[in-house]
Amino acid sequence: MTSKPFDPFSNITDFHTYLRRGRPVEHWASEPDVVRTHSRPEKYSVKFAHADLCPTNIMVKDGHIAGIIDREFAGWYPEY
Repeated sequence: MTSKPFDPFSNITDFHTYLRRGRPVEHWASEPDVVRTHSRPEKYSVKFAHADLCPTNIMVKDGHIAGIIDREFAGWYPEY
């Protein structure tokens, strides 16, 4: 497990372990969404995501999207 919060992860399992603060899935039994997401048998696809997309981060000119700003948290994340 990495000690830096934004290091690249080798795989989604390592990413999930980081999100769980190194604890096993069983530790999160009271959080069914964590257990369901981190126990999914099939592999997740990895997608590029902005991670903070909201109206204030979308620049519009003449009624068309002219730019997306504030990509501080953008990166490659599991599809969920």
